[in-house]
Amino acid sequence: RLARLARLARLARLARLARPSRVVERSTSVGLRVSKAMFSTARRFFRRTHIPRTRSRIAGAAALATGCLTTGCGIRFAVAEDPVRINKDHYPKGLNAKFMTSYDDTIGYFAGKGGKLDDPELREIAAEKDRIVRILGNLKSLSIADVGSGTGVLLPLLSKAVGGDGKVYATEISPSFLKFLREKKKSLGLSNVRVMGCSDKSTKLATGSVDLAILCDVYHHVEYPNTFMGDVKRSLKDDGRLVIIDFYNDPSRAVNHKPEWLRDHIRASKEVFRKEIEGAGFKYLCDVVLEELKENYIMVFTKDD
Repeated sequence: RLARLARLARLARLARLARPSRVVERSTSVGLRVSKAMFSTARRFFRRTHIPRTRSRIAGAAALATGCLTTGCGIRFAVAEDPVRINKDHYPKGLNAKFMTSYDDTIGYFAGKGGKLDDPELREIAAEKDRIVRILGNLKSLSIADVGSGTGVLLPLLSKAVGGDGKVYATEISPSFLKFLREKKKSLGLSNVRVMGCSDKSTKLATGSVDLAILCDVYHHVEYPNTFMGDVKRSLKDDGRLVIIDFYNDPSRAVNHKPEWLRDHIRASKEVFRKEIEGAGFKYLCDVVLEELKENYIMVFTKDD
Protein backbone atom coordinates (compact mmCIF):
# COMPACT_ATOMS: atom_id res chain seq x y z
CA ARG A 1 0.00 0.00 0.00
CA LEU A 2 2.83 2.39 0.86
CA ALA A 3 4.58 1.56 -2.39
CA ARG A 4 1.39 2.27 -4.31
CA LEU A 5 0.96 5.64 -2.58
CA ALA A 6 4.54 6.50 -3.39
CA ARG A 7 3.92 5.77 -7.07
CA LEU A 8 0.82 7.96 -7.07
CA ALA A 9 2.72 10.78 -5.41
CA ARG A 10 5.44 10.47 -8.02
CA LEU A 11 2.87 10.69 -10.81
CA ALA A 12 1.43 13.82 -9.25
CA ARG A 13 4.89 15.39 -9.19
CA LEU A 14 5.49 14.39 -12.81
CA ALA A 15 2.19 16.02 -13.77
CA ARG A 16 3.88 19.37 -13.18
CA LEU A 17 5.99 18.67 -16.26
CA ALA A 18 2.95 18.81 -18.54
CA ARG A 19 3.02 21.53 -21.14
CA PRO A 20 0.51 24.41 -20.71
CA SER A 21 -0.97 23.81 -24.14
CA ARG A 22 -2.39 20.40 -23.26
CA VAL A 23 -6.16 20.45 -23.17
CA VAL A 24 -8.65 17.89 -21.93
CA GLU A 25 -12.16 18.48 -23.21
CA ARG A 26 -15.46 17.08 -21.95
CA SER A 27 -18.08 16.98 -24.68
CA THR A 28 -21.74 17.19 -23.67
CA SER A 29 -22.65 14.46 -26.14
CA VAL A 30 -19.79 12.00 -26.20
CA GLY A 31 -18.46 12.23 -22.66
CA LEU A 32 -14.78 12.64 -21.89
CA ARG A 33 -12.67 13.23 -24.98
CA VAL A 34 -8.93 13.43 -24.47
CA SER A 35 -6.64 14.90 -27.11
CA LYS A 36 -3.91 12.79 -28.72
CA ALA A 37 -1.33 15.11 -27.25
CA MET A 38 -2.62 14.38 -23.76
CA PHE A 39 -2.51 10.62 -24.39
CA SER A 40 1.07 10.98 -25.54
CA THR A 41 1.98 12.88 -22.39
CA ALA A 42 0.26 10.28 -20.22
CA ARG A 43 2.12 7.43 -21.96
CA ARG A 44 5.44 9.10 -21.29
CA PHE A 45 4.53 9.46 -17.62
CA PHE A 46 3.60 5.78 -17.33
CA ARG A 47 6.73 4.57 -19.13
CA ARG A 48 8.96 6.60 -16.87
CA THR A 49 7.32 5.17 -13.75
CA HIS A 50 7.25 1.54 -15.03
CA ILE A 51 3.78 0.96 -13.57
CA PRO A 52 2.39 -2.44 -14.65
CA ARG A 53 -0.88 -2.79 -16.51
CA THR A 54 -2.97 -3.29 -13.39
CA ARG A 55 -5.20 -1.27 -11.12
CA SER A 56 -2.18 0.87 -10.32
CA ARG A 57 -2.19 2.21 -13.86
CA ILE A 58 -5.84 3.20 -13.52
CA ALA A 59 -5.05 4.78 -10.19
CA GLY A 60 -2.15 6.53 -11.86
CA ALA A 61 -4.47 8.15 -14.39
CA ALA A 62 -6.53 9.48 -11.52
CA ALA A 63 -3.38 10.75 -9.84
CA LEU A 64 -2.32 12.44 -13.07
CA ALA A 65 -5.64 14.25 -13.31
CA THR A 66 -5.55 15.12 -9.61
CA GLY A 67 -2.03 16.38 -9.90
CA CYS A 68 -2.96 18.58 -12.84
CA LEU A 69 -5.92 20.05 -10.98
CA THR A 70 -4.18 20.58 -7.64
CA THR A 71 -0.55 21.31 -8.42
CA GLY A 72 -1.07 24.02 -11.00
CA CYS A 73 0.84 22.21 -13.73
CA GLY A 74 -0.74 24.35 -16.45
CA ILE A 75 -3.03 21.80 -18.08
CA ARG A 76 -6.29 23.56 -18.96
CA PHE A 77 -9.58 21.72 -18.53
CA ALA A 78 -12.34 23.13 -20.75
CA VAL A 79 -15.92 22.11 -21.43
CA ALA A 80 -16.49 21.78 -25.16
CA GLU A 81 -20.03 22.20 -26.43
CA ASP A 82 -21.03 20.56 -29.68
CA PRO A 83 -22.77 22.79 -32.24
CA VAL A 84 -26.54 22.56 -32.41
CA ARG A 85 -28.17 20.18 -34.84
CA ILE A 86 -29.70 21.87 -37.85
CA ASN A 87 -31.65 20.92 -40.95
CA LYS A 88 -28.81 20.24 -43.38
CA ASP A 89 -31.14 20.48 -46.38
CA HIS A 90 -32.21 23.96 -45.30
CA TYR A 91 -28.69 25.00 -44.25
CA PRO A 92 -26.48 23.13 -46.75
CA LYS A 93 -23.45 25.36 -46.12
CA GLY A 94 -23.95 25.88 -42.40
CA LEU A 95 -26.12 27.79 -39.96
CA ASN A 96 -24.66 31.24 -40.67
CA ALA A 97 -23.24 30.79 -44.16
CA LYS A 98 -25.58 33.35 -45.77
CA PHE A 99 -24.13 36.07 -43.54
CA MET A 100 -20.57 35.25 -44.59
CA THR A 101 -20.82 35.95 -48.31
CA SER A 102 -19.34 39.00 -50.05
CA TYR A 103 -20.41 42.46 -48.92
CA ASP A 104 -22.48 43.11 -52.04
CA ASP A 105 -24.23 39.75 -51.87
CA THR A 106 -24.95 39.94 -48.13
CA ILE A 107 -26.17 43.53 -48.05
CA GLY A 108 -28.03 43.18 -51.34
CA TYR A 109 -29.96 40.23 -49.92
CA PHE A 110 -30.66 41.53 -46.40
CA ALA A 111 -30.66 45.36 -46.41
CA GLY A 112 -32.90 48.12 -47.76
CA LYS A 113 -36.04 47.84 -49.85
CA GLY A 114 -36.60 44.19 -50.66
CA GLY A 115 -34.03 43.17 -48.04
CA LYS A 116 -34.96 40.20 -45.88
CA LEU A 117 -34.11 42.07 -42.66
CA ASP A 118 -35.04 45.67 -43.46
CA ASP A 119 -38.18 45.56 -45.60
CA PRO A 120 -41.35 45.94 -43.46
CA GLU A 121 -43.31 44.02 -46.05
CA LEU A 122 -41.02 41.01 -45.65
CA ARG A 123 -40.30 41.09 -41.92
CA GLU A 124 -42.75 41.93 -39.16
CA ILE A 125 -39.92 43.00 -36.85
CA ALA A 126 -39.06 45.78 -39.30
CA ALA A 127 -42.72 46.76 -39.52
CA GLU A 128 -43.18 46.86 -35.74
CA LYS A 129 -39.74 48.11 -34.65
CA ASP A 130 -41.14 51.26 -33.01
CA ARG A 131 -43.57 49.27 -30.88
CA ILE A 132 -40.86 46.78 -29.96
CA VAL A 133 -38.55 49.47 -28.64
CA ARG A 134 -41.40 51.17 -26.76
CA ILE A 135 -42.38 48.02 -24.88
CA LEU A 136 -38.81 47.72 -23.60
CA GLY A 137 -39.64 50.57 -21.24
CA ASN A 138 -37.56 53.56 -20.21
CA LEU A 139 -34.10 53.01 -21.69
CA LYS A 140 -32.66 56.44 -20.92
CA SER A 141 -28.98 56.36 -19.93
CA LEU A 142 -28.82 52.56 -20.13
CA SER A 143 -26.12 50.45 -21.70
CA ILE A 144 -27.70 48.13 -24.28
CA ALA A 145 -26.24 45.30 -26.35
CA ASP A 146 -27.92 44.64 -29.69
CA VAL A 147 -26.43 41.17 -30.04
CA GLY A 148 -26.36 40.04 -33.66
CA SER A 149 -27.41 43.46 -34.87
CA GLY A 150 -27.47 42.46 -38.55
CA THR A 151 -28.42 45.50 -40.62
CA GLY A 152 -29.18 47.45 -37.43
CA VAL A 153 -32.93 47.66 -37.90
CA LEU A 154 -33.38 48.59 -34.21
CA LEU A 155 -30.16 50.59 -33.90
CA PRO A 156 -31.39 54.18 -34.57
CA LEU A 157 -34.35 53.72 -32.22
CA LEU A 158 -32.19 52.25 -29.45
CA SER A 159 -29.63 55.02 -29.88
CA LYS A 160 -32.33 57.66 -29.48
CA ALA A 161 -33.92 55.87 -26.52
CA VAL A 162 -30.75 55.67 -24.40
CA GLY A 163 -29.78 59.28 -25.14
CA GLY A 164 -26.43 60.97 -24.82
CA ASP A 165 -25.61 59.37 -21.48
CA GLY A 166 -26.40 55.87 -22.71
CA LYS A 167 -24.53 53.41 -24.89
CA VAL A 168 -25.54 50.88 -27.53
CA TYR A 169 -23.21 48.04 -28.48
CA ALA A 170 -23.98 46.56 -31.89
CA THR A 171 -22.24 43.19 -32.04
CA GLU A 172 -21.92 41.06 -35.16
CA ILE A 173 -20.16 37.96 -36.40
CA SER A 174 -20.52 38.84 -40.10
CA PRO A 175 -17.76 41.02 -41.63
CA SER A 176 -20.24 42.38 -44.17
CA PHE A 177 -22.73 43.40 -41.49
CA LEU A 178 -19.95 44.97 -39.43
CA LYS A 179 -18.94 47.15 -42.36
CA PHE A 180 -22.57 48.05 -43.04
CA LEU A 181 -23.21 48.93 -39.37
CA ARG A 182 -20.16 51.19 -39.23
CA GLU A 183 -21.33 52.99 -42.37
CA LYS A 184 -24.84 53.29 -40.90
CA LYS A 185 -23.49 54.68 -37.63
CA LYS A 186 -21.47 57.30 -39.50
CA SER A 187 -24.22 58.31 -41.93
CA LEU A 188 -26.85 58.66 -39.19
CA GLY A 189 -24.51 60.26 -36.67
CA LEU A 190 -25.12 57.62 -33.98
CA SER A 191 -22.38 58.83 -31.64
CA ASN A 192 -23.47 56.65 -28.73
CA VAL A 193 -23.27 53.45 -30.77
CA ARG A 194 -20.22 51.21 -30.74
CA VAL A 195 -19.97 48.53 -33.43
CA MET A 196 -18.12 45.41 -32.27
CA GLY A 197 -17.13 42.11 -33.78
CA CYS A 198 -18.05 38.98 -31.85
CA SER A 199 -17.55 35.24 -32.29
CA ASP A 200 -19.86 32.23 -32.29
CA LYS A 201 -19.00 31.66 -28.62
CA SER A 202 -18.46 35.14 -27.20
CA THR A 203 -19.99 38.61 -27.42
CA LYS A 204 -16.58 40.20 -26.67
CA LEU A 205 -18.36 42.59 -24.32
CA ALA A 206 -16.79 43.61 -21.02
CA THR A 207 -17.93 41.77 -17.92
CA GLY A 208 -20.87 43.42 -16.16
CA SER A 209 -21.08 46.23 -18.70
CA VAL A 210 -24.63 45.89 -20.02
CA ASP A 211 -28.05 46.73 -18.55
CA LEU A 212 -30.02 45.07 -21.33
CA ALA A 213 -29.08 42.51 -23.97
CA ILE A 214 -31.38 42.03 -26.96
CA LEU A 215 -31.25 39.08 -29.35
CA CYS A 216 -33.75 39.90 -32.08
CA ASP A 217 -34.27 36.98 -34.48
CA VAL A 218 -30.76 35.88 -33.50
CA TYR A 219 -31.03 33.04 -31.00
CA HIS A 220 -31.93 30.44 -33.63
CA HIS A 221 -28.61 31.30 -35.32
CA VAL A 222 -26.56 30.69 -32.16
CA GLU A 223 -24.45 27.58 -32.80
CA TYR A 224 -23.27 27.06 -29.22
CA PRO A 225 -26.22 28.22 -27.08
CA ASN A 226 -24.93 27.23 -23.65
CA THR A 227 -21.51 28.75 -24.23
CA PHE A 228 -22.70 31.88 -26.01
CA MET A 229 -25.57 32.62 -23.64
CA GLY A 230 -23.29 32.04 -20.70
CA ASP A 231 -21.10 34.78 -22.14
CA VAL A 232 -24.13 37.05 -22.59
CA LYS A 233 -24.86 36.50 -18.89
CA ARG A 234 -21.26 37.41 -18.04
CA SER A 235 -21.64 40.72 -19.88
CA LEU A 236 -24.81 41.68 -17.99
CA LYS A 237 -24.87 43.70 -14.79
CA ASP A 238 -26.28 41.96 -11.72
CA ASP A 239 -29.75 43.43 -12.33
CA GLY A 240 -29.46 43.22 -16.11
CA ARG A 241 -32.18 41.84 -18.38
CA LEU A 242 -32.16 39.66 -21.46
CA VAL A 243 -34.80 40.04 -24.18
CA ILE A 244 -35.21 37.25 -26.72
CA ILE A 245 -37.26 37.92 -29.82
CA ASP A 246 -37.51 34.94 -32.11
CA PHE A 247 -39.69 32.94 -34.45
CA TYR A 248 -42.20 30.28 -33.54
CA ASN A 249 -41.31 27.11 -35.41
CA ASP A 250 -45.01 26.59 -36.02
CA PRO A 251 -45.96 26.57 -39.73
CA SER A 252 -49.53 27.60 -38.88
CA ARG A 253 -48.27 31.03 -37.73
CA ALA A 254 -46.66 31.89 -41.08
CA VAL A 255 -47.40 35.39 -42.39
CA ASN A 256 -44.32 36.79 -44.12
CA HIS A 257 -42.68 33.40 -44.66
CA LYS A 258 -43.69 30.11 -46.15
CA PRO A 259 -44.99 27.62 -43.54
CA GLU A 260 -42.20 25.15 -44.26
CA TRP A 261 -39.62 27.91 -43.73
CA LEU A 262 -40.66 28.30 -40.08
CA ARG A 263 -40.40 24.55 -39.61
CA ASP A 264 -37.02 24.13 -41.31
CA HIS A 265 -35.29 27.41 -40.45
CA ILE A 266 -36.07 27.41 -36.71
CA ARG A 267 -34.48 24.34 -35.14
CA ALA A 268 -36.66 24.11 -32.02
CA SER A 269 -39.74 25.39 -30.26
CA LYS A 270 -40.05 28.38 -27.97
CA GLU A 271 -40.23 26.01 -24.99
CA VAL A 272 -36.97 24.32 -25.95
CA PHE A 273 -35.24 27.67 -26.42
CA ARG A 274 -36.47 28.81 -23.01
CA LYS A 275 -35.04 25.68 -21.33
CA GLU A 276 -31.70 26.18 -23.10
CA ILE A 277 -31.47 29.78 -21.96
CA GLU A 278 -32.41 28.87 -18.41
CA GLY A 279 -29.74 26.16 -18.53
CA ALA A 280 -27.16 28.83 -19.40
CA GLY A 281 -27.86 30.64 -16.12
CA PHE A 282 -30.92 32.78 -16.76
CA LYS A 283 -34.25 32.97 -14.96
CA TYR A 284 -37.40 33.34 -17.04
CA LEU A 285 -39.28 36.50 -16.08
CA CYS A 286 -42.22 36.85 -18.46
CA ASP A 287 -43.53 36.94 -22.00
CA VAL A 288 -44.32 40.27 -23.59
CA VAL A 289 -47.30 40.02 -25.91
CA LEU A 290 -47.37 42.32 -28.90
CA GLU A 291 -50.53 41.60 -30.87
CA GLU A 292 -48.98 42.85 -34.10
CA LEU A 293 -46.38 40.08 -33.99
CA LYS A 294 -47.73 36.87 -35.49
CA GLU A 295 -44.59 34.93 -36.35
CA ASN A 296 -42.48 36.15 -33.43
CA TYR A 297 -42.61 35.97 -29.64
CA ILE A 298 -40.81 37.98 -26.95
CA MET A 299 -39.37 36.48 -23.76
CA VAL A 300 -37.65 38.35 -20.93
CA PHE A 301 -35.04 36.86 -18.59
CA THR A 302 -32.90 37.96 -15.66
CA LYS A 303 -29.67 36.50 -14.34
CA ASP A 304 -30.28 33.46 -12.14
CA ASP A 305 -27.71 34.12 -9.39
